[in-house]
Amino acid sequence: MDKGKNKLNFEKHYIQLNFPLNWDLKLKFSILPQKPTPCVIENGEWRRAINFNGKLIPLVVKFAEKQKIVVFTNKLSSNEWKNIKNFIIEIHGLKNVKKLYEFMEKDAILKKIKNELYGFGRAGLMSATVYEGVIKAIVQQQISLRVAETIIANIVKRYGKRIEFCGIDVYDFPSPKTIANLRLEELRSCGLSFRKSEYI
Repeated sequence: MDKGKNKLNFEKHYIQLNFPLNWDLKLKFSILPQKPTPCVIENGEWRRAINFNGKLIPLVVKFAEKQKIVVFTNKLSSNEWKNIKNFIIEIHGLKNVKKLYEFMEKDAILKKIKNELYGFGRAGLMSATVYEGVIKAIVQQQISLRVAETIIANIVKRYGKRIEFCGIDVYDFPSPKTIANLRLEELRSCGLSFRKSEYI
């Protein structure tokens, strides 16, 4: 991330965690990390934009130290930061894992998984909104995740909102209105079948 650009609107926030996070392990589970789905993962950074009350907010999230992550974004009000912080915690599964780990310790198979994936924490969310999740679920039906993620990236790149932040492009998922106004042929050009285009 080029911190020299947009420096007047540039802010840095920290999120303190209560468990040792293995950020690299979290990021490994992305199928196509460098394609906008709408998040992009590159050089240890997770990037995407999110619409909050009509304002497109760019987010660049990265590991700071063992129990802390850092969020780079535009200037935010305290209310905006509170909501963005909650969103980041939810989407990355960064809530307290103590009870989960205690539960997993009681079962031999779960304990093995916990030990092998220690630091991953909880599972995050596959999407920022229910609407985004429904669209992704339709796209993913009966095809490989790699193909589905390629189609989603095509949709996001062509029809999603894009904002430049610190010299990089950051994307949000297309709005319901944008998708509703597309012709079936436009959706199909992203790689969708005719039937899936109709459902969407």
